[in-house]
Order: sequence, then C-alpha cells, then structure tokens
Amino acid sequence: MEMRGTYRLGPWDAASEATLDVRAGSIDEAIATALTAIARAAAGEVGEGTAGTEASSGVSVPIRGQGQDVGEVVFQLAGDLLAQIDANGTGLRNVRLDGLLDAQPGFTAWGYALGSADGPPPPETLSLVESPVVTDADGETTVRVRLTKGA
Repeated sequence: MEMRGTYRLGPWDAASEATLDVRAGSIDEAIATALTAIARAAAGEVGEGTAGTEASSGVSVPIRGQGQDVGEVVFQLAGDLLAQIDANGTGLRNVRLDGLLDAQPGFTAWGYALGSADGPPPPETLSLVESPVVTDADGETTVRVRLTKGA
C-alpha cells in the first residue's frame, strides 16, 4: 500500500470533542486522508495511522461536496461520508477522492467511500464542529478537523 498521508486523532474531551490532524504531500491526498480518518473514527478507532490507496473494494459509495473554500468542501464531503456510514455501516473505512475542481467561485469535489456493506452501525454519531482548517505550505498540506460525537 502506497502511503498517502498520516493522521492523528487526539483524545475525546469532556465535551465529547476531539481534534484530528492530517499531513500529506498534496491537497487531494490530505482530503482523502482526513476523510479516511473520519470514517475510521466513526467505526470507533482512535489514535494515529496512515491512509493509502486501496487496490480493490467490495462496495463503492459516491460522496460529493461543494464550498467557497477547501475547508468548506471537506466539511460537506465529511457530512456526506458520515451520512453514508450511518446508512451503510462502518464497513466503509477508506475514501478515494476522484476530483477537486476549482469552480471559481468555490470548489467542488467528489469521490467514493470504499469498503464492505456488512459493517455494524456506528457506535456513536459523529459530526464536524466547524469547517476544517486547510493549509498548504512548503510542499505539505495539513488539515485540522474538530469532531464531536453523540450530537
């Protein structure tokens, strides 16, 4: 598996919120890694890891997002992803981003949640507290996401 990006989901605080930090070599890789980490968090995983390209998958469920900036696009993609996980189960554990289009004004992105259709439902509902912060500097893209559970 080729490495795409790394992520770290911090501990859940008293308000049932946690911060997800992602690092990757490009915006596309960072978005796909962030969404994969969110899918894994929805399945109850915590901590850190890497996300890579997936060779094959049993199920592919389309996801899409639009927004005025990349953070808003990630917010919309994550909302669509979490809705698909609620409907299809936590077997959807990886994300492939197929496109990020600068539509001027704004951005549109699309891709697929990948995995299996036989996963259990999420242990708790996850959502994003606010639009993620996406930065691109010195050949590295970072994404910071605030997640909340049970909301």
